[in-house]
Amino acid sequence: MSIRKLIREQLEEMIGSDNAIKGVEILNYFPFSELPETRADVDWSNRDVKGWGTVHVPSVQEGDASQGVFGKDDIHEYINHFNRKFGEEPIFVLNQAAPWYGKVKIVNPSYIEWSNEYKNGKQSFVNQFGSGD
Repeated sequence: MSIRKLIREQLEEMIGSDNAIKGVEILNYFPFSELPETRADVDWSNRDVKGWGTVHVPSVQEGDASQGVFGKDDIHEYINHFNRKFGEEPIFVLNQAAPWYGKVKIVNPSYIEWSNEYKNGKQSFVNQFGSGD
């Protein structure tokens, strides 16, 4: 059995298919459903979603970071970038009760594996060369 298949099976057990939101379907769920259609439509003096705050998604460029999304077009761009990088649509899990950095998770095994490798590589660098403090 491949490691990806094992991880996927464990994740499906853990989150259940009812909690997993695939790709562009995320736009049907709060807070994404409340975003303006385009970034150009954002009221920058009042850009947070009421009851949520600033909407963040896990970064597809840095495995230990997140990125803000301000319009539905940002989500389409994010999904396209994710698909080019990982060859599949992101699977989102929302948890409104979590701290801001954990409200939106990506549970694709390929993403989790990449993110863990990124974090491990960064930690190895810090272990070898120090943090610069």
